[in-house]
Amino acid sequence: MFLKENKSHERRCPMKNIIHESETIYKCFKEIKLPQVFTRKVIKHLLTIVIAAMSMGYRGKTVDFARYSPCHRTTVAHFLNSGKWEDSKLAGTVKGKVTEKIYYEALTSGKPIYCIIDDTISSKTKPC
Repeated sequence: MFLKENKSHERRCPMKNIIHESETIYKCFKEIKLPQVFTRKVIKHLLTIVIAAMSMGYRGKTVDFARYSPCHRTTVAHFLNSGKWEDSKLAGTVKGKVTEKIYYEALTSGKPIYCIIDDTISSKTKPC
């Protein structure tokens, strides 16, 4: 796998668990057809970011992403800030697949589906 070993991290989370998680997450990426939308390089960065975000000790810093990446943290930061990929495509793809899944679950179960909409990153200029 492309993940680098980090001795201090291995004490908290064995490398085999990280590799297993990355394979599971990649299968999800394939299920929602992300590899058809993005290059292999972009997929690797996104996989690294998802793994880091779900790991213990994540603080939302690029150094957290670099812990799980073969790239230096500045490379990860460059990818996020000015990489050649469209985040709107990612948002649209994920939003569409999540919406499909919600409707599918509601249809097959015959029960209502409850969703929580998180607006923490939305601008708060007017009272809602």
